Amino acid sequence: MTDAIVIGGGVAGLTSAFVLAHSGKTVTVIEERGTVGGLVAGAQIGGVNVDIGAESFARRAQEISELCTKLGWPVCEPEGSSWVWNGTATPIAHGILGIPASWDDPAAKVLDAAELERARQDLDMDASIGAAAPNLAELVQARMGAGVLEKMVTPVAGGIHAAHPKDLDIDTVAPGLRKALAEEGSLQAAVAKLRGTSPRPVVVQPAGGMFRLPTSLAEEVTDLGGTISTRHVATGISRVPGGEKGREDAWSVRVMQTKAGPTPADPPVPTGEMKVLTAPILVVATGGQVAQKLLRMVPDLRDAATWNLPTGNPIAHVSLCVQNEALDNAPRGSGMLVAAGTGVEAKALTHYSAKWPWCGQALVEANGPGAHLLRVSYGRAGEIPSPTVEGALVDASKLLGVELTPDQVLEARVTHWGASLLPHTLEHRQRTQELRRAVAGIPGLAVVGAWVAGTGLAAVVPDALKEAKRFG
Repeated sequence: MTDAIVIGGGVAGLTSAFVLAHSGKTVTVIEERGTVGGLVAGAQIGGVNVDIGAESFARRAQEISELCTKLGWPVCEPEGSSWVWNGTATPIAHGILGIPASWDDPAAKVLDAAELERARQDLDMDASIGAAAPNLAELVQARMGAGVLEKMVTPVAGGIHAAHPKDLDIDTVAPGLRKALAEEGSLQAAVAKLRGTSPRPVVVQPAGGMFRLPTSLAEEVTDLGGTISTRHVATGISRVPGGEKGREDAWSVRVMQTKAGPTPADPPVPTGEMKVLTAPILVVATGGQVAQKLLRMVPDLRDAATWNLPTGNPIAHVSLCVQNEALDNAPRGSGMLVAAGTGVEAKALTHYSAKWPWCGQALVEANGPGAHLLRVSYGRAGEIPSPTVEGALVDASKLLGVELTPDQVLEARVTHWGASLLPHTLEHRQRTQELRRAVAGIPGLAVVGAWVAGTGLAAVVPDALKEAKRFG
């Protein structure tokens, strides 16, 4: 018997456990893999611990900045500008998902004269045009035209959310944009209101890497008497009546040990004997399909937890630690997003050591002058990525304008994440809202994670904090 059980040791689950532990509850976290953190993960490359998963969070999420500071990791800003590759390199517009806050932005040079004239029509349109669009693509198309959608927004949205803008719900990926459009009268003015006109970095990270967050959350939970039970999987849940003597109802969770699957991207395989844990509080913090399966075991949630989830796209990264002093001047700033159909297989490139100076300094100290870390990302919508180190070198050379060869590679790592980023369509958002309402009526139960909160740590962490505080 424990006070609270959290199923899932990703950032949402660990954040929930952190809140519960700080409220004085004994917490047990069940995580099927051998490590916690989910898509926020680190590894040593070139002698330096760096991010191989999510590397930053949106600055607007002050709750995460405050959490990082509490854990001893003050946040830092990235350096260098961001670019888009459309056959040539152009800067990413200062704005929201490629929608510019000003038409004086250098990124607008990617548009031809007719496309720019069409885009400027947004300034004189009635605010009602496009306001009810069901997805980001239709909003941008209605207000600014196809040129802005395909050349400026699609590469950015695809790189961040691994989905085409037609599959992205506006209120999930750009909170407040509809309201600002109604208030300001144009989409460009709405973006300017939300982002401001000063090109300040939109993302930050805890100094030393994003992976510090889940690691520190797990340490804090155990320091407060909690248990992080890795290599265990929850196979079933049920509600147990309290019975006599004033005992409160509890949740029963059936748990088994796991062993690694055939590949790192495959789910672990249950093995060994089953054991049962009980607690009055249960937080389900797994991915969508696993969460639905567990929640359908609760009679009152069978209907609310049953719908076909939109399919995410597999993603993969190739991390390259290379030694080439031609990269010292960061020819593409912090990195770039790549438009489809340009002859480059990669969908994005991050010059990690230029973007985060602490890493650049550490790499040079460990390897000598000219040491850099690049991360080349793969997995556009509809693709099954199968990147290689050799292919990543070819793509990176073309994108950076610097010849990178195998003999310059100090260390390389290929990471596959599977179909990890679920596209948040309008229908999916509506169904998750219905599920949340049903869950709220069941004592001692919460559901958190990207599949219900939205893609990105700026959505996931504040949501998990809010949900866990209901039990505090």
